Amino acid sequence: MTTSLENEIIYKMFRRRSLGGVHKSKEDIQRWFRKDLRGAAKQALDRLVRLSLVVEKPTSYGRRYCLNRDRLREIKSLIEEYLE
Repeated sequence: MTTSLENEIIYKMFRRRSLGGVHKSKEDIQRWFRKDLRGAAKQALDRLVRLSLVVEKPTSYGRRYCLNRDRLREIKSLIEEYLE
């Protein structure tokens, strides 16, 4: 089960089409939230990587993150629950 902050990260990544070849940095994802929530957003993103809902891609300019295309059906169901 994911938390509301994790669901919000998933929703915002999906809305910004961060799938497959489109990646975001951890700092960019943290900037989507108020300053007092950025630490929690970092922890939520790390948990999403452990749950393999978000894929971490190492690059020469830092780590980048995108939604896991193989778990897209599960991601869409989480988004539907979040929006209700």
